[in-house]
This record gives sequence, structure tokens and C-alpha cells, in this order.
Amino acid sequence: MLKALEVLTKEASFESTGYKRFLDYIYPALSSEGIFRLFKILITNKCQNNCLYCGARAKRSCQRFFITPQQLARIFLEFYKAKKVEGLFVSSGIYKSPDYSQRLILDTVYILRKEFNFRGFIHAKVLPSADLNLIKGLAFLADRVSINLEASAEVFFKKLCPEKDYNQGVIERLGFLSSLGERGVFKSGVTSQIVVGADKEKDNQILKLSSFLYTNYGLRRVYYSGFSPVENTPLENKKPVSEQRILRLYQADVLIRKYGFKFQELFFDKEGNLPQDRDPKLVWAYNHREIFPVNINKADLHLLRRVPGIGIKSSEKIVRIRKFFRFKYWEDLKKLRIDIKRVKGWIRFD
Repeated sequence: MLKALEVLTKEASFESTGYKRFLDYIYPALSSEGIFRLFKILITNKCQNNCLYCGARAKRSCQRFFITPQQLARIFLEFYKAKKVEGLFVSSGIYKSPDYSQRLILDTVYILRKEFNFRGFIHAKVLPSADLNLIKGLAFLADRVSINLEASAEVFFKKLCPEKDYNQGVIERLGFLSSLGERGVFKSGVTSQIVVGADKEKDNQILKLSSFLYTNYGLRRVYYSGFSPVENTPLENKKPVSEQRILRLYQADVLIRKYGFKFQELFFDKEGNLPQDRDPKLVWAYNHREIFPVNINKADLHLLRRVPGIGIKSSEKIVRIRKFFRFKYWEDLKKLRIDIKRVKGWIRFD
């Protein structure tokens, strides 16, 4: 990586710099318009902290790198001009101090906005315990900001991130970002991330926190990062989290965030985790068979969205079409690209 950075920071055409070495930094994020490619990178992996799961922890022997804000701005613009990416996600290890590293992130965004007049998407990371004035300056330049909660409660956080301050360092800054979001400062809102599986916390604890954050802090998204062991860290022998568990968490999160479900309506097993064999919406439907099958010509929007196989857009189309058309046959639903196999047994016609 160091060699690749050195090459890209020299004067050279983009095609001659060997940009393929940086393909690992292109992250395919999902948006309402499809795949949105982000150039996702740290300014430095030098860090003063020792989070148990992190490959950049201070006590881990690994190759370290540092990119100046000017270099990073140039590297990103090379990718952007070559149409390899559509936006930037910039973060950093906590090097020297939270304020020092936060300033590096702020300077990078400032250079792109003010010196290069870049008007595209920028997601910038807020670091725990960073100065509020630096965070405020970042808020008026970036489209989206995020600060990682890492865990669902302070007891888990302190085990995983012993040097970080949970309440003042993270929660206080999340509240500050929330207040800025209420003023409409961010184009794309505030997000956070929870590491899943690094400790013994359960799905119900994680989703209860996410629901609280959506309701009380106005977060745009909570991301769930499945734990994966890193060599030469205290958790190197711990099993990685299954992709299925992460999938179920995201499915449950969507029900809370978009479908109008309350956290209390979700079903968990006796250990407090989501069932792995069925998606949470289907589990809810099986536990409310007395409601089904619903009349597709009469059910309100709220109820339609709880039908397995009917999503946000298709439910809105059904309600709109019903004003001048009565659904009578399965073929009528096929025209809306609804999977008949999934909805059979859950809906009926007049």
C-alpha cells in the first residue's frame, strides 16, 4: 500500500500510476439509484488506541502509512476524473490526538471543496472526543458524517475500546451531530456503525439501540459490521460472524426504519437473537396468521407493507392503482413485478 500511495502522489497520468492497486479502496455502496462507488480510505492507520478487534491498534505490529490531506485530495480526484468512483469516504486512525486527526479529515474535505471546487458526495468520519468546533466545521462541508458506536452498550464498548470515552467521547458527539441534523445541515444525514460479534451482545440489544437512535437522534442509517478476526490482535482466535446474521440484522433494521415496525414487534429466539432460517418479516407474519390473508383491494398501506413479498414501492403502487382498478387475478400482481409465490397464502381478492 505504501508503494502504491507513493506512486499516486507523484506527477503522472492516472493510467500510468497503476490505479488497479487501489481497487480495494473502491466500495460499492447501495443508494436509491443503484450502486454508488465510494473511494473509502484512511488518512493514516497510525493509532494511539488499542481496540481489541482493530488491525490498526497501537500494539499491533504492521506496516503504517500516512497521507497528507493534499495528497489524498489529489489521489481521490484522479479516481473521480477517471470515473472510477462517484464519492469519497474519508476516515483516520486516532494519531497523536483526536483533534489532530480530525483536523486532517477536515483539511482534506476543505481542500476538495474550496481549492478544487469539488461538489460531489463526501462522507467524513467524526472521531471520538474530537473538538466540537472541528466537527461543526466538517458538518458544513461534508454531505454525510458518521461516528461509530462500535457496541450496543457501554459495558461492551469499554471491553472492546478501553481507551475511548463512551459517554462524553461518543454519545455526546452523536447528540451534537443530531442537533446539527435537526437544523438541516447535512444533505445525507448522520450514520453510525456497530461491530457485531466481537462480544456477547445479542441481536435484541443491538436492534433496540438502533430503534432508539432512529427515534431520538434522527440517524439516517445504522450499519452492522460483522466481526472478522485480525491476526496479531487479542481476538485473532475468535470465530467470525456469519453473513446470515448480518443479513437478518439489516432486514430487521429495514422493517424498523422503513416499514413502520416497532422494535417490540420483532421476534427473537430464547437467546435474544433473530431466527436465522426466515427473514424477520416472514417470522412476524407467521406469528400473526389471524390477520391473513388480507384483502388486497381493501387493506391500508400500513397492512400491505406487512405482507410477505410486498415492498414499499409495490404497496404504494397497489394503493394508487386501486383508485380506478380492482385486483382480481394473480396476473394483475405480476404486472407490478410482485413475486406470486411469495404472496400466495398471505393475500386474497374480493
